[in-house]
Amino acid sequence: MARISSHVVSMPSAYGKDVEYARLSDADHAYVRSVIETLWDHRTPLRSVMDKPSGLFGRRNQSRQTQGELLEGYREKLAQPHPVLRGRKGEDFTLKQLKALNRIIDDVNALLGDETIEHVAVPKP
Repeated sequence: MARISSHVVSMPSAYGKDVEYARLSDADHAYVRSVIETLWDHRTPLRSVMDKPSGLFGRRNQSRQTQGELLEGYREKLAQPHPVLRGRKGEDFTLKQLKALNRIIDDVNALLGDETIEHVAVPKP
């Protein structure tokens, strides 16, 4: 697998405008994967965070999504093979999705108090 640093990739969407995706480095990708899996494993005690509205519109159900639904969608993206980087499991996330993941982390950190989860890296466009 090629070594890359995290950067932004623009790709056309089915709706006519370009969407900015984060092509993450191997280390950043592994960290995002571990954060998503950890949050998913602890979603039941974090129900108050998971039930909050995310502010993002879901393509599949054509409505606004909760933070828990976002997390479920992120897990589905991580299960797919990467379309460009051979050997990597997990598609690219949009910049909006990574920022929304950081908002989930902020809400979880507010519950945790002293122990905190670090934000995921969001490359600058």
